[in-house]
Amino acid sequence: MHTIDLDELLKYSSTSSHSVAYEVKQYKRFGSELGVKLPAYLSVFLKEDCKLSKTDVIQIIKDASATSKDEFLAILFWGAYFRVTARSPRTQRALVGFISDRNFDTALTQIKSAILKSDDPESLFRSFSYRAKFKIPGLSYAYFTKLFFFYREAEGLSTYPILDKWLCSAWCAIDGALNQNTRVYDTYFRSPKSESSFLLRRKPAQAYGEYVAFMSDTSKRYGLTVADLEEQLFGRDLRVQPNSFNPRNEYKAWANSIQ
Repeated sequence: MHTIDLDELLKYSSTSSHSVAYEVKQYKRFGSELGVKLPAYLSVFLKEDCKLSKTDVIQIIKDASATSKDEFLAILFWGAYFRVTARSPRTQRALVGFISDRNFDTALTQIKSAILKSDDPESLFRSFSYRAKFKIPGLSYAYFTKLFFFYREAEGLSTYPILDKWLCSAWCAIDGALNQNTRVYDTYFRSPKSESSFLLRRKPAQAYGEYVAFMSDTSKRYGLTVADLEEQLFGRDLRVQPNSFNPRNEYKAWANSIQ
């Protein structure tokens, strides 16, 4: 089994600021079909260089001048929603349809309230899953956990970290390396096929609850906040500086070592 040096991973220099120009362009394209525009506040905020960082998104959520749509779109744009879901225009249209619906503000108020009042990440995750009370059209767990993260961070509540492809792989690899087993991977992710897969396949809500606890315990062990730990573990796009040290290569090496 490939050894993961967590001390080395935590030295990795990462940044959450990046261009969201593609996201804005795609939203405007879908919006033109449904008669919706980029909200005025966000349009002005992105006017300079069209970049967003985690800090920017939290600032937007905290700003009383920003609308619910400004907040929601800032989170999605930062998360590269339209780029990641580019192969599924139907999914994208469903999401833009949700945003353009006349009941959007009411729905988002209820969603935010559920996130902020939660004291059980597993139950909260379940309430956003398929056909559940707060299921949002077009959003998988990789994106609704971004809502958990940003809305709670903006209010200074305990962190419910993002769980997407790369943080799934980080959790499996780091927990596996620390405990010298593949329990997390086998329990929640392993595919019946031979290739490695970091998609949640079984008991996703239970998995998220365990992941939140893992991130909390690990951050305390290393004297970090959960938000900072998540940032360090996320890594960077492998197409950028492909030959340099990148946590994502470590996770891939670990996955290859257990096949």
